[in-house]
Amino acid sequence: MNDSDFLDRQALQARAGMREAVRGLVEDVAEPLELQRHVRKRPFVSLAVAAVAGFALTLLTPRRARTRTAEPRNGPLARAANRVSRLLRTGFETMLMASMAPRSSPPPTAEHDSERS
Repeated sequence: MNDSDFLDRQALQARAGMREAVRGLVEDVAEPLELQRHVRKRPFVSLAVAAVAGFALTLLTPRRARTRTAEPRNGPLARAANRVSRLLRTGFETMLMASMAPRSSPPPTAEHDSERS
């Protein structure tokens, strides 16, 4: 093996090493940014963070930009948004009331009745 072959092999190994180092760096940086994993692990914390971020963004948005609308408030888009909002509110209220209702014990089964006799 001559010097040229040796240097070529060294260059290939150096490129492979650099490629692996960059790949590892990208994985290390991307891992904490995987939102799905965080949301699955801590859904309520994620919801709170999203709410705070949304609130902060509304504070950072100029008031004039927040009040300006593309359509009048009685336009078709506004009516559709109101309908969807009412449906979601009703569904949410129903789920909330169902979760707060006292849980009754399950009805006795035939096996349960025969055990008592």
